[in-house]
Amino acid sequence: MSLGKDFTAIYSVVFKKTFKSYMRYILLVPLLIMYAAIYETSSILLSTIFGGLGRAGGLIAGLSSWFILAMVISDFLAHLNRIIYNRKLDLKAIGAHRMSHFSAVLSATAIPNIIIYVLYMLLRIQIHPYILMLFYLLYAVPEIIHQKDKDRMDIFIYGHDFIKENWHLWGLINLVFGLLLFTIDMAAMKAIVSPYASALYANGMNLVLARILFSIGRWTFLSIPLTFVLIFRGYLFKILSVSSRRKREYMRNIYGE
Repeated sequence: MSLGKDFTAIYSVVFKKTFKSYMRYILLVPLLIMYAAIYETSSILLSTIFGGLGRAGGLIAGLSSWFILAMVISDFLAHLNRIIYNRKLDLKAIGAHRMSHFSAVLSATAIPNIIIYVLYMLLRIQIHPYILMLFYLLYAVPEIIHQKDKDRMDIFIYGHDFIKENWHLWGLINLVFGLLLFTIDMAAMKAIVSPYASALYANGMNLVLARILFSIGRWTFLSIPLTFVLIFRGYLFKILSVSSRRKREYMRNIYGE
């Protein structure tokens, strides 16, 4: 089976599943916005409250924000996992899974940041936040966490093997998605979010509240395509993680699919 046929066969199935799930579980979009709002609001408030206490205050604010981030990601990934495995979205369980993947998310978010920090300390190389986001877009960290029940360093070991085996089907599409998300984010901020937040601040709104509204507004636009991307990646990972190109060719020869 040619590489092109493998592309077509995999993507046709995954796109169909993604469109169906995205429309059926469109409530996942406001759910993602809510989680982002919780994190952004708490992070800004914590930095405002403890920021004036020097390094100790900054450390408290940073660790608290990090733990909150890990909890909201953990809970969101649990809901995403239900969709990928064709179970109903249980809105009554919001918050119930905040500790389900907590330690795994801490590891997944800590190690890349530590590497970036070490690079800066040793080489004075400043890594733009979008580089870190690109890492998570190309590396299958979220999918490994919520579908494979890996923990700590196992996440990255499994991820390395997965990317090595499936780079041709995983990397290109996620790079395209990454560029698309970046373009939407930049366009929304430039055309709507930044002017609106700046106008509110110029008209006397509190700076902290203006920052919170800016962050929530940004995520409101970004969550619409990001939810689609996360569902797509979930289905793609589900297929690729349990099959190889040779196995898929064999199954198509047997069943004609």
